[in-house]
Amino acid sequence: MKISTHAKERAFERYGIRFSKKRWELFGRTLRNPKYTVCLQGDRLACYFEHQWFLLIGKKDAVLTFLSLEDANDDDRQLLRGDERYRRINDDAFQVLGQNSIPSVMMQDVCPTERSVALPPVLTEEELPSDVIESAEKLMKELCGS
Repeated sequence: MKISTHAKERAFERYGIRFSKKRWELFGRTLRNPKYTVCLQGDRLACYFEHQWFLLIGKKDAVLTFLSLEDANDDDRQLLRGDERYRRINDDAFQVLGQNSIPSVMMQDVCPTERSVALPPVLTEEELPSDVIESAEKLMKELCGS
């Protein structure tokens, strides 16, 4: 895939990257690999390359320009949220995933609505110090979101 000089300049401007000729060629091959590229609305693409997401505009065999991640619109984010490849890579650079996107059925399996823990009736401070109890309660609240 051909990457224009303009696109390379925008990549430096928006992502701070300067690739060698070989790395640009590798980027082009990665861009053609559907495992690391998500087609968005129109001619917009999201590509994961060397542990980083890039948002760009491309046509058939050429990259026209790079956009910043903040330029992703609501349609782009919706497509990324539903894309299995984006979730599998597990690098939420576009900030579209979150606890709200986890299906409620999964949340119920992980954190049931009732959160009671029965402790033996006789425990001394030496058997279960209060700081252990407090850290366990804090951890449960973080894990279960309450």
